[in-house]
This record gives sequence, structure tokens and C-alpha cells, in this order.
Amino acid sequence: MENINLRVFIAAVFILMLAGVQNGSAQELETVGKNETFGTSRISLSQSVETTIKGQLVLDIQHQFGPINSGIQEFFGLDQATTRLGLTYGVFDWLSIGIGRTGLYKTYDGSLKARILSQNNGSIPLSLSYFGNMGIYTTTWNYDNVPYYFSHRLTFTNQLIIARRFGDHLSVQLSPTFIHRNFVEHSEADNDVWNVGMAARYLFAEKYSITVDYHYLLSKHTADNYNNSLTIGFNILTAGHVFSLFASNSLGLVEQQFIPATEGSWSKGDIHFGFTIARSFSIWEPSYF
Repeated sequence: MENINLRVFIAAVFILMLAGVQNGSAQELETVGKNETFGTSRISLSQSVETTIKGQLVLDIQHQFGPINSGIQEFFGLDQATTRLGLTYGVFDWLSIGIGRTGLYKTYDGSLKARILSQNNGSIPLSLSYFGNMGIYTTTWNYDNVPYYFSHRLTFTNQLIIARRFGDHLSVQLSPTFIHRNFVEHSEADNDVWNVGMAARYLFAEKYSITVDYHYLLSKHTADNYNNSLTIGFNILTAGHVFSLFASNSLGLVEQQFIPATEGSWSKGDIHFGFTIARSFSIWEPSYF
């Protein structure tokens, strides 16, 4: 399932986008702006096109269990856990910054997301954002035959996120992604990893939606040795909270982990259940007058 044909998937997404661009649904909002395309800054594991509203601080608690095929001895993965704690602040409606810490490889990350375009019913048919982050692995250095430099611990993600909302229910996005890792364990491994991410959300009730996000690896060595990340989620929106339940073949919780290094396979039962709780706090109430 995680190796579905890229051309078919991308073609379907582009057809949906182009159909909306040409026809312009009358059901769309007058402006599909902040927090309206996907309702949250994340789609399960992936980033969405949304930025955090100006003056808002969002606390993210992400939790990922072990694989369900680990058996009853590991309580089908529930005895194992990976956690990420993150904070994101809306500097402007179009710009947000964030920091986080993940248990896997004891990783610290800093990020920036900037909204470039917001979809409307006039001349702008799509929303467009840029996302970038830097990760620092802080586990003990165990490569005695490799000279140690602090730069070996650094990884970088650059992502362009293109999204469109169709009417009141369906949103889709594409996210071409470039990941650079300063250090890889094998000489033939890819320091630079290219990827195309795809995601969709279907809002079937006012506060409930289902999501899917999929990342297709383009770099040869990485694609030959790892699986494409596939995550299916269920979101609940409440006052001040977004609660997301999901299942994924990925264990990592930041882009430089789950995009280039997914080892699990859906067909073999390497499925991780997880959840995200996003709590929004109003730090500063902006004035628009």
C-alpha cells in the first residue's frame, strides 16, 4: 500500500486542483485564509499549509507507539513510545516559528513557516506556504572511526506546500520536499533526499475530519532501502484544542525522521498508532483597527 503509483496519485491531486481552478465552486468561502484550508498546522505527521494565527501560542504533544506486530508481550506496541513536545508562535498571521524536542535520537528542532498566498474566490486559486526546519541529534556519538564535528548532528528540511480547498468538505495539498543530512552512516547513502508529499482532508461534520498523508521518495538509495511514509488520521476540533488520532508505518515525528527513514511496512503490520494534542493559547490579542 505504501508503494502506490506516484504518477497516478499526483495526477489525481492535480486533476482535482485544476478542476477547481477552472470551475470555481460557488460553495467556497469568500477567502480561504488562515486556519481554514485544513483547520490545523499539521495533517497527522505532515505540515499543512496553515500558519499559526498572530499572537497565538500552540503547544503540541505528539505521541507515537511501537508497531502493532510486536505482539502481546509488548502489548501490541503500547509498551513502547516516542514523544515530541513542541511550541509554535504566530509572529504574524502569515509567519509562525516553532521549537520542539523529540525522544527519538534525542532530537531538538527549530522551524519557520511562512504563508505566501491565500486562496480566494477571485484571482488566487491556491494557497502556498514555505516550511523549513533544522534538527539537532544529541545522542552519544558512537562512530569511533569517524572524526566528530558538531555539524554532523545537523539536518535540514525545506518544503513548499501547495494546497486548495474545494467547497466545505475537501482539501488537498502537494509538498515538494528537500532534506539535507550532514552525516549519513554509509558512504552510498543520500545526504540529500528529494521527496513529494501529498495529503488530503475530508471534513464530514463540523468538528470531525479524516486525513491521509503520503510521502513518495525520489532519491534512489533512500527509496531502495526505506518505505514511503503513509499516515491515516481522524481529527476532532474543540474549543482551543485539536485532537488527532492516526495510524502510520513511520515511527519518527519530525520531517527528517519520517520522510527519509521509514522502515515499517503496512502490509507486514508495521503500523504505529499515535495521537497529537494541539492546545492554543492567546498570548497577545492583535488589533485590526
